[in-house]
Amino acid sequence: MTKPIIRQFKLSTGEEIICEVLEWDNEENSTVLIRSALKVVESENYKSGIKVFAFKPFMFFGDDPRIMQTINSEHIVGELSPCTSLLKMYAKCILKIAKEYDNNKEPPTIDLEDLDHLNDSELEAYLETELGRLKQDLELVEDSGTVDNIIQFKPKETVH
Repeated sequence: MTKPIIRQFKLSTGEEIICEVLEWDNEENSTVLIRSALKVVESENYKSGIKVFAFKPFMFFGDDPRIMQTINSEHIVGELSPCTSLLKMYAKCILKIAKEYDNNKEPPTIDLEDLDHLNDSELEAYLETELGRLKQDLELVEDSGTVDNIIQFKPKETVH
C-alpha cells in the first residue's frame, strides 16, 4: 500500500482545504481527484490575541471521508505539504469523522411534505422539539472534553 498524498490547497475563493490527492490533473484534464477533504476554518479572539483553527467538511453532506470529490486545478492558487502537527490533527479528525459516520451520526433531515398537515402552532412546537433535541446532542458532543483538533497560534504572551 502506498503512502497517501496529503496536501493543503489555497483556492481562488480564499478557502483552504486539506485532503488526500488520489489523482493529479494533466494536460488533457484540469480535474484533481481528492477524498477526505476538510476545510480549514480560522477564528481569532482579538482581545486575547489567540487564533484557533478547526476542520469542517469541505462540502455540505460530504461527511463520509471515503467519498471522492473533484476540484478544478485552475482554482488552486497555492499548495503545500502540511506540517507534522497539522497532519496529526487531520488524521485524528478524519478517523473521528469516519467513526461517527459509520455510527450513523448523519445530520437529521426533515421532509416538508410530512409537515403539510400541521397548523402554525403545531409546526412551531415540532420545530422547537427538534431544535431542543439537536441542542442536547450538541451538548453531549461538547461535554466530551476533547479539544485535540484545535491548534492555538500567537498565545497572549508571545511578542513578535
